[in-house]
Amino acid sequence: MKRKQRQALLRWAVRSGCPLTYRRCMAVAAVGRGASCHAVARAMECATSAVVSAVRRYQEGERQALRDRRESNGRRKVDNRFRERLVRVLEGTPEDWGWCRPTWTRELLCQELARRGLVRVSVATMGRTLASLGARLKAAKPIVECPWPGWRRRRRLHELKWLEVYGPSREPVLHVDEVDIPSPSQGGT
Repeated sequence: MKRKQRQALLRWAVRSGCPLTYRRCMAVAAVGRGASCHAVARAMECATSAVVSAVRRYQEGERQALRDRRESNGRRKVDNRFRERLVRVLEGTPEDWGWCRPTWTRELLCQELARRGLVRVSVATMGRTLASLGARLKAAKPIVECPWPGWRRRRRLHELKWLEVYGPSREPVLHVDEVDIPSPSQGGT
């Protein structure tokens, strides 16, 4: 390959705006300068087969064959409708939608959106979509709520306070929070 051809190929690659196309053109230009495919692959830190494939594509279809072919893969899975539904789902908890867990996972979001009739996406795609929406990972906050109705809880607290103030002086009043009680596996009784 002549020097002017290599320069024209690299100028075209820059104008294409696609980094993969540019890398393929660089590989072809380097091989066209006389370097071996193995040496070019080592210099570009890629597989030798990628360089061989780029050279073969160039030989079969000139520079147009070096373009990224994914642009004709069809419509994208994650569109505005998908994002809107995802935002709506994220406004609630999994329990609101019938799942038996308090926090969302990427896998669970994939299943929920598929259950709603949207296209099934991979966990990695869901992660990228969440990041594009500005969602971020946060640790779940452990919250223990009293299962009793408010009147019952207030009555029980009143009884405990009454025992503390008016109970027998010889008997201490102890309060134990069930969250702090160690389980038998942790050495508790």
